[in-house]
Amino acid sequence: MQEKIFRSVIQDFLTEKGYTYSLIGHSHVLTESRRGFKADCNLLKSGTALRDISAFSTLEIKGEDTLDFLNRITTNDLKNLRPGECRRTIFCSDKGRIIDSVLVVNEGTRFLLFGSAGSSDKLNRWINRYIIADDVVVKDITGALGALEIYGPQAQTAIILLSGIKDEEPNRIYNFEFEERIYSLIKYRFAGKIDRYLVYSEPRGFERLASFASGYEGPFNIDFVSEDAIKSMNVGLVTPGEAELTDLFNPHEARLLDEVSFKKGCYIGQEVIARLDTYDKVQKLLTQFELENGIPQELPAPLFDSEGKEAGVLTTISPAEAAKGSIALGFVRKSHLQTGNKLFIGGPASKIIATVKEL
Repeated sequence: MQEKIFRSVIQDFLTEKGYTYSLIGHSHVLTESRRGFKADCNLLKSGTALRDISAFSTLEIKGEDTLDFLNRITTNDLKNLRPGECRRTIFCSDKGRIIDSVLVVNEGTRFLLFGSAGSSDKLNRWINRYIIADDVVVKDITGALGALEIYGPQAQTAIILLSGIKDEEPNRIYNFEFEERIYSLIKYRFAGKIDRYLVYSEPRGFERLASFASGYEGPFNIDFVSEDAIKSMNVGLVTPGEAELTDLFNPHEARLLDEVSFKKGCYIGQEVIARLDTYDKVQKLLTQFELENGIPQELPAPLFDSEGKEAGVLTTISPAEAAKGSIALGFVRKSHLQTGNKLFIGGPASKIIATVKEL
């Protein structure tokens, strides 16, 4: 069976404007902007950065039992999620490992799940595995909606410019009209780090929004940015990305407990996740490193201490240049989690050193 390949609804338009998309996994993602990587990073730090996530995992779920079903199988408490609201939650394996972290949006007539790039098929199959007698129907609509994430200190100003909406409440859906098309807007926070916005709509007319943003020449700094810039931001903020949201790790390790409820009833993986919390059995945590003497050729890369004992794994390397070396993310055992601790990639004989930079 041939696997699906997903494209963004604005990919052709942005390609003509000088942006570059590349196929990574099963999704085409924006890998080069017109301004370049450094300018993209500056937008994230001081302007308004737009991330095209139209080809990222998007599932539509309908049926009378949908909310109860999602509450039963995911980590967060969703039972009181009303129409017009959204909440982040995690699908886990029965061993408490991450299948994907998603934003659940309750539109009233349907639920939308916005997840990571390339996870839609895996997530779709996982959800359907647990549908037995429930009135729940799942449809993979990845690539069928236009969707943007908006970052940066000027993001709220850009939202006002586009929508006229001010002082929006987090985790609520707002609808606005732009050039005779209706769009949905959500403000939310991921991993307890920074606020971000999600704007989505049916594909018809989404190009108008992209055209406005890519051609904007007003007083604010607005443009689309590459996935490398997003990766650099995630590493700098010690925030999990696609490489960390896998079944190699659990929500404790990925520092995603904001998406876990310890008061609700059972869900898939609940016993393991609760036991790790109750008995303080979390073995490793997401950590930032500074690399010396080069970078590994393949990721994930195992980390060892000076005695050759396994200490963790390196998962993501920032494309940005650092003063001493590259900055990276990985998971390190708590026994080695001391600032300045030096670990070795591939073994103690390796010349590549990963120094624990932030706890």
